Formats: sequence, C-alpha cells, structure tokens
Amino acid sequence: MKSISVGQAEENRKYPSQNKSYLKVTLICYCKSYSLLKNQDKQLTLPQQLMKKLKNEKELLREALRVGMSYAEKRGAAQFDLTDSHHLKIEYIYRLLVHDKQIQALAKGQENEPNMRHKLAIWISKLLPEDHPLKK
Repeated sequence: MKSISVGQAEENRKYPSQNKSYLKVTLICYCKSYSLLKNQDKQLTLPQQLMKKLKNEKELLREALRVGMSYAEKRGAAQFDLTDSHHLKIEYIYRLLVHDKQIQALAKGQENEPNMRHKLAIWISKLLPEDHPLKK
C-alpha cells in the first residue's frame, strides 16, 4: 500500500483534478446527469427510457385485462362491474398477479399506471403462443 504524506493529502484535497479516482467519479456522474438532462425535454424518467416499447401494446393490454379479469373471477378474488374504471382494473389485476407471484413487482417508486400497463402487456405476451396475431 502506498503511503502519502500529510502535505500530499492536503494537495489532493486542494487540487482534486490531479487525483485520477476523483476524475473518474466526476466523469461518470457528469455523463449520467448529462444523459438525464438531454432527455429532460421529453419528460421521461429514467425507467421509462429503459422500458422497451412493445408492438401492439394497447391490444396486448386489452387482452391482458380480459384474461386477468377472468383469472380473478375464477379464483374468487374479485367480481368486476361494468362501472369499474380502467385504471382500477389495471391496478387490481397487477396487484393480484404480483400477490400470486405470476409477475415480478415493480420497485416502490415505480408503481404507476404506465409501468403497470407495460408489465401486464409483457405478462400476456409471454403467455400467448408464438403464432398469435398480437405477437407479430
């Protein structure tokens, strides 16, 4: 292990640009913050940038709701009315599938409707056969 004198430590604190590890950390932080600022005008958060957009996501969500509602009713966990809102159905089916360990839960800060929709669309796309029209 390399030892440094008190004077060298003070100099590293005064002039951090000469300290290579400080430069690496600063550069990494700058790159991450630049990529977030660059996309700030699009009003997307980082997890939304990382989500891969599915082809036919609306139709997949519609199918996921249909299958999820029948799953919940057959299981005896819920009975949906025609007056139930779309958001309520999405949230209930998502939470039921997480509870039954059919899908992995989102992180605490990521539990919002667009992410739940995306998760349900991914769930149903994995259940559909390869030759299904929604997967093409």
